[in-house]
Amino acid sequence: MGMWNKWRAYYRLYRRRMYRAFLYIKSILAAIHQKSLAHPVAKVIAGKLVGWAIIGMGIAVAQWDEYGLALGLFLCGSIVLLLQAYNWEGFKGYKNLSKFLQVVYVLGALVMLIAAYPITKAKRGDKPWSDTWHRSVHTAPQSPADNQQTAKNEESKKEPPKIESPPMAPLQKLPLRHVAKMDERKTPKYRAIALSDELFKWMRTERERIVDFQEYEKEMFRQYHQKFEPQVTEITENLNNCGADTEMLQKQLIETKGNWHNITFLEGVAFELKTAAHSIPDGQPECGTGEPTQGFGLKDTGMYTLLMGRASMGYYKEQLEQGKKRPGNVTVGGLNTFKPYLLKGNFCIDAKVYGGFRLPLIEVTCNHLAEISSNWDTNYTDKAIEVVDQNEVPVFQMIFESDTKIRINGVFPAENNEVLIETPEGTRRVKLDPKNATPIEVPLKRLFKYPAYRFLHQYAD
Repeated sequence: MGMWNKWRAYYRLYRRRMYRAFLYIKSILAAIHQKSLAHPVAKVIAGKLVGWAIIGMGIAVAQWDEYGLALGLFLCGSIVLLLQAYNWEGFKGYKNLSKFLQVVYVLGALVMLIAAYPITKAKRGDKPWSDTWHRSVHTAPQSPADNQQTAKNEESKKEPPKIESPPMAPLQKLPLRHVAKMDERKTPKYRAIALSDELFKWMRTERERIVDFQEYEKEMFRQYHQKFEPQVTEITENLNNCGADTEMLQKQLIETKGNWHNITFLEGVAFELKTAAHSIPDGQPECGTGEPTQGFGLKDTGMYTLLMGRASMGYYKEQLEQGKKRPGNVTVGGLNTFKPYLLKGNFCIDAKVYGGFRLPLIEVTCNHLAEISSNWDTNYTDKAIEVVDQNEVPVFQMIFESDTKIRINGVFPAENNEVLIETPEGTRRVKLDPKNATPIEVPLKRLFKYPAYRFLHQYAD
């Protein structure tokens, strides 16, 4: 009953506001009619254009994000045009022409009437039907039943929520003999990573469960403040004590308090948790970054990078460790062409490469090639692999620039009978003739010597 009373109050408030707007528009139209439409010619023009005027008002109202009112105006304007078309007397002396134009007029009005809803819905997107109503919903006074529920929520907040993650290990510097026995899963770095993954999984699960986007956002923030906010606040403080860069994370936490209706801030919290965790300086075993070492080296950022053209795509180790089941591919030219993942600690790429005119695509599975065209050739080492066509022009290159960075060059299929040529200088799109072989110029230098049966594993000079 509490929810019913709440929505009934919102409906009454919305109805009163719409009625006031109707009276205001009506008074304006009356004033215009009295002062500006006194002349008979003006009355005729106004009568002919009233339908278009209403539709124009709907377009204007839609710019203010009042899509519900705009839809009503579109429907009213279309109905007025339909009635005008049905009652049109036509041109005197042109009976057949008048009937034809009347039919066209009626059909046009019907199309506008039918298309009003889908067009308005497409324009609305994920926004509410009424911005005014949406704001009033979140500022309207609560009913007595809601006040009781709020009181219960306040009482529940007095007790600290149960934290499912393992208890936090002390942050003070421990002797090395004790540090060696520490479970890294209890350190701030790995607790932050685990919480980030939990947040992303929670948002995906709830989005599948809740269809309406407005309800989804509202429910997400309600659950977040009850279930996750205390954990996020604690882990943020731990990360800060470990020397992590938490500036962006703290900004996202502030935004979640003031912008509760925007789900992107919750996604930002989950992303920045993982980013901050990987920014902890090395040599702090109590924080999850290993034993201190002397000398120089490269920091382990936890990032794996895929380079294509002038673009680079980064993935955290935790994402890629899900293997081939990891959701999401790298989309190139409108096709899902690449899938990066980790397999037994190795950075792998699955890909589909252009295999030649009217020939099947070349399958790449975890950096290994399947069968290629009989007059093409391939050569490789443990750091690179290459495919060349019958003219020894490279059509595919995969290069390990480091254990966590792969560069991919070559020719890749795209939509609409096109291919994309990816080189370090950038990306070029080529349209293929489906009936005849199209010459493709690939500005890449060969990595290896050919034929491969003579120069196996030998790099080009």
